Amino acid sequence: MNTPRAHDTGLLRLAFLFLLVGADGAAVAEDAPRSGALEDIVVTAQKRSENLQNVPLSVVAYGNEALAETGVQDFSSLAARVPGVTLNSAGPGRSSYSIRGIASTGGNAPTTGFYVDETPILPSGGDGANAGIDPDLFDLARIEVLRGPQGTLYGASSMGGTIKLVTNQPNLKHVEAAVRGEGSTTDHGGGNGRVDGMYNVPLVDDRVALRVVASYKNFSGFIDRQVGVWAPYPGVTPAYPVSPSAPAAVLHHVNTEERSSVRTTLKIAVNDAFTVTPSVWIQNLAMGAPSDFDVASGQSSGELAQRRPFAISERYTDRYVLSNLTMTYDFGFASLLSTTSYMRREETTPDDQTEGLEIAYPQGKFLPSVYAPIVSTRELTEELRLSFDNKDRGLGGTVGAYFNNSNRHYFVNYVVPGYDANFRNTPTSIANFGPGPLDDLNYSQHGDYAPKQYAVFAELNYQLTERLRLTGGLRWYELMYTTERFEDGLSNGGPSVSRGQAKDTGYNPKAELSYQATADRLYYVSAARGVRPGGVNTDNLAQKGCGQDYGPYGPDSLWNYELGAKTRWLDGALTANAAAYYIRWSNIQQGRTLPCSYQITENAGKAVVHGGELELEARVAGNFTLGFGVGYTQAELAVDAPQLDGHTGQQLENVPKWNGNASAKYTFALPADYAGFVRADGQYVGESYPDYDRTDPATFQRSYAVLDFRAGALKGGVEWNVFLANATNKQAYLSKFISDNYDAPSRTRMFTNRPRTIGLSVSYRY
Repeated sequence: MNTPRAHDTGLLRLAFLFLLVGADGAAVAEDAPRSGALEDIVVTAQKRSENLQNVPLSVVAYGNEALAETGVQDFSSLAARVPGVTLNSAGPGRSSYSIRGIASTGGNAPTTGFYVDETPILPSGGDGANAGIDPDLFDLARIEVLRGPQGTLYGASSMGGTIKLVTNQPNLKHVEAAVRGEGSTTDHGGGNGRVDGMYNVPLVDDRVALRVVASYKNFSGFIDRQVGVWAPYPGVTPAYPVSPSAPAAVLHHVNTEERSSVRTTLKIAVNDAFTVTPSVWIQNLAMGAPSDFDVASGQSSGELAQRRPFAISERYTDRYVLSNLTMTYDFGFASLLSTTSYMRREETTPDDQTEGLEIAYPQGKFLPSVYAPIVSTRELTEELRLSFDNKDRGLGGTVGAYFNNSNRHYFVNYVVPGYDANFRNTPTSIANFGPGPLDDLNYSQHGDYAPKQYAVFAELNYQLTERLRLTGGLRWYELMYTTERFEDGLSNGGPSVSRGQAKDTGYNPKAELSYQATADRLYYVSAARGVRPGGVNTDNLAQKGCGQDYGPYGPDSLWNYELGAKTRWLDGALTANAAAYYIRWSNIQQGRTLPCSYQITENAGKAVVHGGELELEARVAGNFTLGFGVGYTQAELAVDAPQLDGHTGQQLENVPKWNGNASAKYTFALPADYAGFVRADGQYVGESYPDYDRTDPATFQRSYAVLDFRAGALKGGVEWNVFLANATNKQAYLSKFISDNYDAPSRTRMFTNRPRTIGLSVSYRY
């Protein structure tokens, strides 16, 4: 077993020393409002409403006010600020997240669960297989980030943790409305605008209400495309024409973003006990091009430019419709909830494949071509659960059943016009395809990946004493996967069919002991197991010249051992929360590309992860608030991974050792009865690596820090805000290009963030 190094754990020791000093034996009391105290945040991390400080889990929550003040518009712009959370982003709609270093490049399922209210969201598959949706956050109640495996209540794919977006529900009693307009300008880009609106109206007093939320944004791009240039490929026969030193044309600001969103929720209180809440959320996203730029091999930076031989559009779109029906019944001694969700999502993610085709089959000439897969996702989820709390007997908990049936359909028809006319019987064609006519259809595929899950679960807590509570949980799951893929085309060697299926069953246990030392001091220790579903590889790789076939790969799993504290100090004016953990991760799903160019996933290797999180928030003199958070993640291979060139002791892919945030807010009075505030928010993310070959600095995801400023004035329901985002104009390296279809040997494509943006927003609420 690897043990933490002394210098690695120094911060955590100091944190826990700070937290434990002063823990006394005062009687436990109910929370009560205190002058100068920080506001309480209510979360539903354990599937019931609780004060954040009373939840024995490592949880971070951002409420509606914090989201508005920081200017956060989607979770991808917030993720890197959360200690222990890693953002791997290829732009809006193409972001994935990992928590506590539980990240890998293989498999068809993420390591982090992503929920909208009660609905788990299946990633799209295809290019960036673990990329989830990026919902707009206007009029959101809060975001909760649960760190550590949530394998009892949230099940498969919540192996590293769970992210929950919680929407505002209709108000049965009062009319509410809000509107916000925003304009801004971006360095190296242009003007941006967005408008948001919300209207809540009771239709039947105290019984029926409707809430409608709508948003529209149109942001300029900030990446230029240089047309008529390409990467040099030395040693290729026949030789490529020399890349010109200057582009034939420059297309400015190609990575535009346009997003529209409508969320409609109807709440029906049939009687005082029974409530029915149907909802529909529709969002459309269109990006003019991905937000990537070129970095030459051996270099550590590059200008905000893409270099392409031709002016081929890489405009991608992402549309989803998420519908839900939630019904609750309050028995008094318990509450019953049924939630049924159905999601449809369709993505088109085109990649300019011109150079990629030449890399695979060198002909000495470029032919314009685009690889444009369409991925359609359908997902049906049902969960039924009963929650109860018998305070007289000190017993409470949740029991339930879960079902999820999903399908991803992948379609691509990759045609290269003129391929036969230009390259019939060339040396390259004869060597790869034989003499004779060629097919302009280079490759086609249509196929389905269909995972299905069943589960029953229970999590019970028992009050051993007034202060000591024991929690135990268990989830039984059955995971099934089927896949069917039809392929054709020149590079595929003609038509082929691949099918496969697999099934896995198992248990996720959890045990936790929490101690409420005082009303302001909660300590806990826990052990929990997390699991990620397995999947099926292509079963005809031997036929494709890959040497052998590869069967299904099983789930990977981990055990998380955790010690944590939730504390309040100075009569509630200071909160200090911390957690330390040790994780053993087994049978890691690792993806690799075979010499025949096909990708597979295998269960191979082990990892050991240890680290911790610390969050502090303080209110000083009533109108000055400071916040600080830091996460440390030592995530290392426990054994060699030779197929990935990974060695024991190497930090896992895409995992920075450090990340954190700091914030400061000051409120004050202004003339004419206006209330004002100024706020600064900073984030830091350490260096990480997209693979285990760390010889080329062009692929390093270098450390970065981003600083934002915002100031506002409020009177009645009117609020004015001015803001400066990314004030230092930091060019962050968010992820290496994730397409399966393109990887130039002499350069890296790296995704980046929006440059310095300055703007003004005006809102009105009543």
